[in-house]
Amino acid sequence: MADNRWKYLILLLSALTIMGSYYNLDVIAPIADLLRTQRGFSQTQIGLLNAVFSMPNVALAIIGGVLIDRIGAAKATLLAATVSAIGAVLTAVGQPYELMILGRLLFGLGHETLYIALLVGLAQWFHNGGAALAVALFFSTARVGSYAADTSTSWAAGLYAGGWQPPLWLAAILTALGIITAGLYWLIDKRLPHLRDVGQPSERFHWRELTGFSRSFWYILWLNVLFASVFFPFRSTFSIQYFQDVKGITLAQAGIANSWVFAAAIFATPVFGLIA
Repeated sequence: MADNRWKYLILLLSALTIMGSYYNLDVIAPIADLLRTQRGFSQTQIGLLNAVFSMPNVALAIIGGVLIDRIGAAKATLLAATVSAIGAVLTAVGQPYELMILGRLLFGLGHETLYIALLVGLAQWFHNGGAALAVALFFSTARVGSYAADTSTSWAAGLYAGGWQPPLWLAAILTALGIITAGLYWLIDKRLPHLRDVGQPSERFHWRELTGFSRSFWYILWLNVLFASVFFPFRSTFSIQYFQDVKGITLAQAGIANSWVFAAAIFATPVFGLIA
């Protein structure tokens, strides 16, 4: 029973760490119109703030996976959370535009490695059962971060009244809190290694190993690419601004409308994890 308490504490810390990171991931859409009207950003400049987040991870996510195998999931989590927080702070400073781009780039590098490291950690701590439900609850909490970012146009309306920068500072603070939760996770993992599955010793990665995956693995991979390509670019960048321009609704109403996608996921994801 005591062992289970430590497992669930690891799950809680992992969920809180990723929640702040996902909040910052989705913070561009709520401020897109403010960036356009107050800073004169073009749609291309706004889109690049999210594109630069994903662009390097096409290749560097693999390097992040190798790093996690080398130093361990817990240490990689703390390192990635720190990089993410630095990126979030630079984004909040936001001037000049190039600094904002650099911030989103660093945040993207940290976020993707953080995401992978936390999943690896959950697989280790829940190796005796319950992994699917644990991962589902982890994803559900991540979507709480995205939902909170969209609805912040209502519950943090005062920040938006102050312009484009205060909402970004809120996102930076929430991301920085992930350093604390990641640090606690690392301490527990370091002191209680016998409670997780440490697995086999890490092996040197060889690029030719990528050819060893089955065809079904690549089908699943490309299915995810297709899904993400039609969903995330619009929802995470232009949707709130689109609702304001085309539907003529307020920023708060547009944020609420955009949030329902993840509001459903918050509750549905654990159900499917339990079924799995």
